[in-house]
Amino acid sequence: MTAPPDDNDNQGNNDDDQGLRQIHVPGSVLSGVCNEQDNVFVKVKNLTDATELVGVYMDVIPPGGPSNPGGCQPSGRILQTTVVIPVGGQVNVLADTTGTGLVTFACSNQNAVAGQSYTFIAVVDDHADDPAACGPGALLSLTCFNALCSDVSNCSDFRLSTTGATVRK
Repeated sequence: MTAPPDDNDNQGNNDDDQGLRQIHVPGSVLSGVCNEQDNVFVKVKNLTDATELVGVYMDVIPPGGPSNPGGCQPSGRILQTTVVIPVGGQVNVLADTTGTGLVTFACSNQNAVAGQSYTFIAVVDDHADDPAACGPGALLSLTCFNALCSDVSNCSDFRLSTTGATVRK
């Protein structure tokens, strides 16, 4: 894999921008089963005039919050990768906890969190140069925000969060 070209349009602007368009998660999980696997992915679009290398990171907060009263998985970092996106391109970046392109959902005490949802937080890191500032559990931190924002001209579209994968009995 070769590195994308530098942003050298001599315009004096910071026109490196990637946009998170969607976090795709299942609507509900664990309906009558102990564990299941499903697709979880982030849709990322290149909004620049150059091919870009980006980092894509996703953290999960389990139902019931960080204390995880249901003993649920996934919990924590489920995606940390880099992708090259062509000019105007859009890619779906899959989270994978199984080696098959799927994420495993399971709770050891499903009744404790029935009706509650997972929270998924994703960021796109232009140039993939801020993984330390945006480590596991830090995607919503000011440190991560400032690091990501220093690389782009629009600080509003590199981070998304959503709830989903509601635990059923």
